[in-house]
Amino acid sequence: MKRQLIILTIYLGILMLTTFVDIPYSNSFVIVLTVLFFGYLIYEFNSIANTKIEGDLILRRQTKMVRPLFILLALIPSVGYFINDRINFFQIVLSWSVVIFDIVTIVLTMKLKPIGMVIKEKKLILNDFRNTNRNLSQLKSMKLNGFTNEIEMTFVNEKRLYFNRSEYLAFDIQSLISICIDASQVQLSISDNLKNVNNCR
Repeated sequence: MKRQLIILTIYLGILMLTTFVDIPYSNSFVIVLTVLFFGYLIYEFNSIANTKIEGDLILRRQTKMVRPLFILLALIPSVGYFINDRINFFQIVLSWSVVIFDIVTIVLTMKLKPIGMVIKEKKLILNDFRNTNRNLSQLKSMKLNGFTNEIEMTFVNEKRLYFNRSEYLAFDIQSLISICIDASQVQLSISDNLKNVNNCR
């Protein structure tokens, strides 16, 4: 996710730069940049969708959410169009194309249901480019953000993990919580709203 945000920020930053700075053949430059950007996103999605990981529990994404940041960044040139005559319709279309692509990946996710997370022994493995993993025996807290629907997992000596509960089957989330409770070897704190989810089994 961080890599996506960095690449998106660079892409939109350059897009904004062509708006306020005169660059020769700026439209051609932006088109090439856009092709490369979407090429990367397609490659990333395809790689993740076709990854096969074995484990004790496999959680498949059922859907994904449109990222609010993408919408916000697309709105900036749309609003700027009315207050800055340097912004043209072509730039607005390119900005909103990021949101449209995000919607397309939602449709593909619902169809392909790629692996999102795997639990193998006491290790939680995320299906991403970096093969992010965490030792569940060091899990010390799980919290559900009722506003964003994100579950935050905090570990003793490792970075926190976040994932959106609504992207997975309720039964899979319940199974994940149960396994985490059994696997943790430290005092595990679980938020009340997340306990209620697990008690609905």
